[in-house]
Amino acid sequence: KALAGQAGLPFVSVAGPELLNLENLQRVFSLVRSTPAVVVHIDEADVLGKRGVSAGHDIAINTLLAQLDGFHAIGQAFFILTTNKSPEDAFDDALLRPGRIDRSFEVRPLSLRDREHKLAKVWGWMNPTVADKARVLKLTHGMSGAQLMGVEQALAMRMVRQGQGMVPPDWVFAEIDAHRWGPNSATVTPLLRRRMAVHEAGHAIAHQLLMSDVAPIGMVCVGAHGYVSLDRTNQGQIAETAAAVRNYMAVLLAGRAAELLVFGDDAPSNGAASDLARASAAGYKAVAFGGLDPAFGLLSLNGIDGAAR
Repeated sequence: KALAGQAGLPFVSVAGPELLNLENLQRVFSLVRSTPAVVVHIDEADVLGKRGVSAGHDIAINTLLAQLDGFHAIGQAFFILTTNKSPEDAFDDALLRPGRIDRSFEVRPLSLRDREHKLAKVWGWMNPTVADKARVLKLTHGMSGAQLMGVEQALAMRMVRQGQGMVPPDWVFAEIDAHRWGPNSATVTPLLRRRMAVHEAGHAIAHQLLMSDVAPIGMVCVGAHGYVSLDRTNQGQIAETAAAVRNYMAVLLAGRAAELLVFGDDAPSNGAASDLARASAAGYKAVAFGGLDPAFGLLSLNGIDGAAR
């Protein structure tokens, strides 16, 4: 929308699921064709998928391809497709060919400098110490501009309700947690909260020992769930070596290990369900597709499956 505004062009936005309906698809492009020049935004475009999924997907993609080629000939429409997936995974190959949707840009989370600028109003309300400001910037790592705006609005409403002109640091920390992980729950029992703390402490200690380049900066219990907040500010891309995969799996399983150490062999909870799923997926990927296990050998199930076809 901002791009259309800067270019001085009309803006049309439509959700990908709407285009799976042929009538909606034709209505959208009829509107676009009636405009001399326009920016067209298709949100959740990955819903269109790839041809071969269903007749509806085939019709939508083929119609979109025809429309793209038609507009390319007369140069009156600029298409932007947005998705949370990589283009190669999200879109049919034909959509990505030159002259169609042929430019890809990754919109990454805000940098530390961006977050510091975005929180300018909060700094004015908070008058933070150097330590408080550093903590806020670490806790907001990975948050979007919209999330930070939500934090700002929540703090403004809280100041009005309580008749205060300044924001205590605890308010800011609480609102960041609420916008990242959901509101806290007063129904959590002390025993469950202790169990969550033990579980997350296991993750934090393992992170510090095995993945010190991604250092833990805090633990929080939200509702019936807990999490370890990590500082990834200076983290680059990590090579997926066998040792790195083992360390990652150990960190994931450290929560369950901590529960066993503190509460005994018969007392672990179901809180490690997602950890077990992620660890299993990482191990399976390394062994079945990456050739990182000596016993399995230099094989990939993808290659075997492709040869069988």
